[in-house]
Amino acid sequence: MNSNEFLHASFAEARRAYRLQNVFNAIFCLLFLGLVVLATVFIPHIEISLLSLSAFQVAVLVLSVFRLTRLTVSDAIMQWLRDCFMNVTSANENGAFVMKTELPKSGFKREVSVLLSCPWCTSMWWSLISIIIWIAVPASHFVFYILALSGAATLLYLFAVLMIKGTDKLKQ
Repeated sequence: MNSNEFLHASFAEARRAYRLQNVFNAIFCLLFLGLVVLATVFIPHIEISLLSLSAFQVAVLVLSVFRLTRLTVSDAIMQWLRDCFMNVTSANENGAFVMKTELPKSGFKREVSVLLSCPWCTSMWWSLISIIIWIAVPASHFVFYILALSGAATLLYLFAVLMIKGTDKLKQ
């Protein structure tokens, strides 16, 4: 195979992977919309329940979704979940054992991996799941309060880190 044939084969393979990824994107979008429709159909009076939320309850849900999103996307405790959808390899480099993660080229694993690394995407899913659970399972509110407190503490910590970095730059 000469270099032009190799480039053509690589281009065709990349194009096929790109199209397949678009199919998975469409499937996930349709799944999300389907869950929204199912929630509105099967949870009685969901729109009334959503309209009757107090500002405090909305704040609890917002902080809970923030915390769940941060847990899923970036916290070390959930690395195992993100690794389930990555290509993980181990290597011995200069006598040291090294684990490497790589995004799959295409397919379901890639789509979930991208979803789990995108805070905007993940927060949409957590928002939908949280609202459904909040309305369908009132006993779950305690868990949401815990998540909200953790989310507020995380925001305060991030704010403090930014303030410290800002003052360090001013000192220089």
